[in-house]
Amino acid sequence: MLRLRRPIVAFVCLLTLFIVNSAEALETTMTGELADAPRSAQTPSGSEGPIYSIDLGAMGLIGVGAAVWEADPTTPAANGATGFLWILDGWTDTLYRIDTVAPAIVLSVSLPGVDGICYDGRVLLAIDTFSNMLYQIDLQSGAILNMFVALYRWRHGACWGVSPYPGFDEYLWIADYLTGEVTQYVYMSPQVVSLLPGPASGTFLDGWRLWISSSTNDDYHAYDLATGSLLHTLNAGSVGTGFRDGTWDGHHLWDVVQQATGTFAHQWDLYDELGLYTFSVSGQPKHQARRAGDVVTIQVGIKNHASTTSTFKARVAIYNEVGLPVYSQGPVTASLGPGQVLNVPWSRAVPLSAVPGVFYFRCVLWDDNNNQLHEDWCVIEVQ
Repeated sequence: MLRLRRPIVAFVCLLTLFIVNSAEALETTMTGELADAPRSAQTPSGSEGPIYSIDLGAMGLIGVGAAVWEADPTTPAANGATGFLWILDGWTDTLYRIDTVAPAIVLSVSLPGVDGICYDGRVLLAIDTFSNMLYQIDLQSGAILNMFVALYRWRHGACWGVSPYPGFDEYLWIADYLTGEVTQYVYMSPQVVSLLPGPASGTFLDGWRLWISSSTNDDYHAYDLATGSLLHTLNAGSVGTGFRDGTWDGHHLWDVVQQATGTFAHQWDLYDELGLYTFSVSGQPKHQARRAGDVVTIQVGIKNHASTTSTFKARVAIYNEVGLPVYSQGPVTASLGPGQVLNVPWSRAVPLSAVPGVFYFRCVLWDDNNNQLHEDWCVIEVQ
């Protein structure tokens, strides 16, 4: 991966596409500080249970080894999300790519020995802990693109994401099912950044928070990336107990669980359960490589999870790899009806004067009281 030698000074665009209900753009000055809004304080609406479920056993899956979400802006998914659900069946040593709307298996890949998978915005990563090999798998064909000696001790759950904590970079969070620990690594590096004690069987990043599925009960725990402190707990025990792994589709939590009654994938709305994320935002694709003059396109999806029409404020910004802002726009203010999803294509050309480097696209949402609601990140690699 190429790294930045000096900042890009232009990525000029307007975010007026976000203004959908005669919303008025507000003047703002980018300070570059990420903790620029207070944490949301909302009242849970009560436990409602999963909003959508898939009987994986009826589709031929026997067990659950791990689950990840493939962000794909061109593929509609359940309840306003976009992309595919990937599940590793540890009993049959098979990876499945699932269309959640049909629902149907659209691709299967046999990979004996694999017991952990992860999506890094480009390819699917799978690890064979017996041979200690890491595979890069093409999302469309299922073909193995590359094989590497694994840098990590990895059992089951892992996730990839961009975070400004402790620095602007790509990271892997890996749950070791044997020890219960969750280790944060710099992506494709053995460098350890942080450690959480667990006990954990899986991990996923919702763009803003790190979630860990417990290996001893039916809980999902959300942690602050900046401090490592526990913020929220979701109990998914109402649908049964057993090994589980979670993933994030951009707007919802997916709980993939092996129960006494079978194997299921349950989609949860965190606003219904915990009062979290009145609005959620998802940027896709998660990673794209472009050259000077090429067009960068990111689909920004925003969903209103509340049962009433609600107002949000949105701002986009681009940072270089050392965390300096090179572009910002907003905030803009808009409203969405209950359950409504707004998908906005953000497209601009990379300036001809751009120097090769890695940049991070961030979209952040606030409510009317300037409480931060949600955020998401994408990687733009200029070659």
